[in-house]
Amino acid sequence: MESVAALTEALNKAGIETQKWIHPNRTVADLFEELVQNECVLDLTARTRTIRTLCLDVFARSDENFYRLYESSQVFDSKFRPIRRLRKKSAVTEKLRLDEAPDDDAILRALGEELQLAHFHKRMFTNVEKYSHRFGYPGLTTHNTLYHFRVSLRDQDFKAAGYQEKTHDRTIYFTWQLQKAKKQIHYN
Repeated sequence: MESVAALTEALNKAGIETQKWIHPNRTVADLFEELVQNECVLDLTARTRTIRTLCLDVFARSDENFYRLYESSQVFDSKFRPIRRLRKKSAVTEKLRLDEAPDDDAILRALGEELQLAHFHKRMFTNVEKYSHRFGYPGLTTHNTLYHFRVSLRDQDFKAAGYQEKTHDRTIYFTWQLQKAKKQIHYN
């Protein structure tokens, strides 16, 4: 697709009603950006969108305490939905590009884009999960493969106040939560 308008036309020809796609939910422009960034496969005949997602549980130590990072909220620039509070399983989630492996380079890209970090201490692969859903883009079924990792940050990268990511339409806040000793993660 060469433009948002061309994508909108193709979606409408496939019987997918894009007028329901409004901000702050997903828009045709968002789907177009995923296609441009090589982050999804769109099959209009089957009405499917296929993506792969890197999911990072981020941990850190400070003063003998052990913390887990959470994406706590998203503050939208739009008046329609000013704040969305979250409690996701993984703090950092980032779509993988079609030619990208779920490896250390992808982890560094995700940490860089979401938390502005260029390093991590250790990582451990935990599992792969596959699921399908119909929310996000009404009329399209999304098939998602999630690659879960636990990542520990270097001591010097721990920010007690948390982290922020500013996107074109929102600010995302990441905050730390103190963990009990039994929840500590041990890496090989």
